[in-house]
Amino acid sequence: MTALRSMPAGPSDSARSTTEAWESGDHWNIGDRAVWVAQTGHRLIEFEVTIASPDNGTVLSGSLSGGNEREPFELPGRFGNVRHTGSEQRYCLPCARSLHELRTQTRRWTDLHWGGWSPRAHRKHALLQASIEWQRVIGGFRGTFTRAADVPDWLRQVTAGALIRSYSDSLRVARIEEPIDWPTMFTDHPGDLRIVVDKSLDTDGDLWSRITKAYNAIGDSGIAAHLTVDLEVTADGELVLNPYAVGSAELDTTTDDPEYYLQLDPRHAALIDHVTATLSTGPLQPAGFWPVTSQ
Repeated sequence: MTALRSMPAGPSDSARSTTEAWESGDHWNIGDRAVWVAQTGHRLIEFEVTIASPDNGTVLSGSLSGGNEREPFELPGRFGNVRHTGSEQRYCLPCARSLHELRTQTRRWTDLHWGGWSPRAHRKHALLQASIEWQRVIGGFRGTFTRAADVPDWLRQVTAGALIRSYSDSLRVARIEEPIDWPTMFTDHPGDLRIVVDKSLDTDGDLWSRITKAYNAIGDSGIAAHLTVDLEVTADGELVLNPYAVGSAELDTTTDDPEYYLQLDPRHAALIDHVTATLSTGPLQPAGFWPVTSQ
């Protein structure tokens, strides 16, 4: 039998309406079909569940177990984030009203959020997405811009087979993790593609310069430097490059033992200190990368 696990807590305050009938164990019967809901920003997360024990606050969730067995979850806050689905098994007016309010509110927030990008920006994003050829590889998919894509030729060439599907709360086209020398690319092709850095970390207006210095320092030390970037469309419809992280896998000697989640290679201690001070965006993270965005 699958061991009992605890479901991650959701933001129950924002997932509740004024009606709280569902918080009582008497509201539920074993076998009731329901959804666990949580509002995060402009999104409403819904997981299908079946009530396992009204007394213990546990549910079965086929979608979360990752296997054939339906795994029991112990709910933090019991049923504060659970609503009946309104199936033929049982119609529940309080839960139906609450779900309707949550979904309506989420749609309003979603419209407001994505309305921050112009129609031109949405068209640009859609056209770029449609102009990527995806191929299945080990671990997922990798993409290449077709000749129909409205991107510079050099960008199409250097990113061929390197585009990664990456979903976000912005009009992100793709993430790129391949070891492309972006500082040199921008030096060789000035004006073709604008760099947009995280303003919250760009305290001195010189973050891109600091990223470049860090990237070059890593490469000059004799190890492979990596700069992970996102291609995104701005609110007014411009394709830009957004740096995400800089570093090298050779800086982290992490083993499979969870006790050693991040082991810094002592041979590169001086380099790590230098890059950390140069970036001023935070400490080195597992896998050997410094984040250069707060997203």
